[in-house]
Amino acid sequence: MKQSRIFAAGAAGVMLCGIFSATADDAVKGGMSTVLFENERVRVLEAKYPPGATHDMHSHPDHVVYALEDAKVRMTGEDGKSADVDIKKGATRWQPAITHKTENIGTTPLHAILVELKEPAK
Repeated sequence: MKQSRIFAAGAAGVMLCGIFSATADDAVKGGMSTVLFENERVRVLEAKYPPGATHDMHSHPDHVVYALEDAKVRMTGEDGKSADVDIKKGATRWQPAITHKTENIGTTPLHAILVELKEPAK
């Protein structure tokens, strides 16, 4: 639980980054994330950012993030505000829809699984 709190506390600044934007690129564009699974309800992504890598402005719908490794990233929102986030291996958090730029500012790769939610089946 402590790791989740550290991850969530660091990510609190990310909440300034705004909400899903139809004008931003899909998270898979740019080659930092790959689709592991997708159906009408969810899309599961594996994100890998080597140290120094930047993923330009992109969007995610509501999603859950699970960190596979420790990392340090800078998240910058559409409004230009940024937050540095220390991510701890094993940390899991909920993230509302967001549009942001991600930079790996640490010395280790960012490696995470994201489970993006889609609209419920009607």
